[in-house]
Amino acid sequence: MTTPPQSPFSARNRREKNWVEGDFPLSARTGLLHIVNEAVNAHYLDGWHLVAMELGRISRSPVKNYSQSSTSGIEEARLDSEIDLQTLDWEKVYDFCERIHGYLARDVTRGYNDDPWTVTKAESQQFFAEEIQRLFEEENLAYEFRDGIVQRRGKRHTVDQINKAEKALDEARLTAARKHFSKALRYFRSREKPDHENAVKES
Repeated sequence: MTTPPQSPFSARNRREKNWVEGDFPLSARTGLLHIVNEAVNAHYLDGWHLVAMELGRISRSPVKNYSQSSTSGIEEARLDSEIDLQTLDWEKVYDFCERIHGYLARDVTRGYNDDPWTVTKAESQQFFAEEIQRLFEEENLAYEFRDGIVQRRGKRHTVDQINKAEKALDEARLTAARKHFSKALRYFRSREKPDHENAVKES
């Protein structure tokens, strides 16, 4: 399970505002495209061809194969990804977020001759978990990204109180307390079996 990342300033200090639900706004799609671009450049994803083919599958576009070795093939895959992501039904964009974390993230080996190096699937998944959750916070979406799954947020009051506590526990001297609080949140937010008793004990 992943520890919830620190909420961005814009989310922590936002005035009371209705969450965005039933939509994945254009600004959020652009933000997601930036995350994917960073992931490809950092080798958290093994190329634009995988992104384009997965978006094509989700949008039910005709099957298309891309050259992974030519500049034109890579650019075509990137442009198709951008077009599909901008036009995809909003529910399908959330599907794509889950598929990035659960399916597209994988071990990626790079390097030359006798000096290869690998970005592990776990490292990729951590990157996506943190960045997608941060995007959801920045865009004030009514959903959160936990353990690779998009789920509806809890009550506004509960979320606000958790954000205040996380902000207070951000000081270096409170590291031990922050670990207990993070563990309490994992018990509280467990989709399979919420453990409220242990959540209270830890918090």
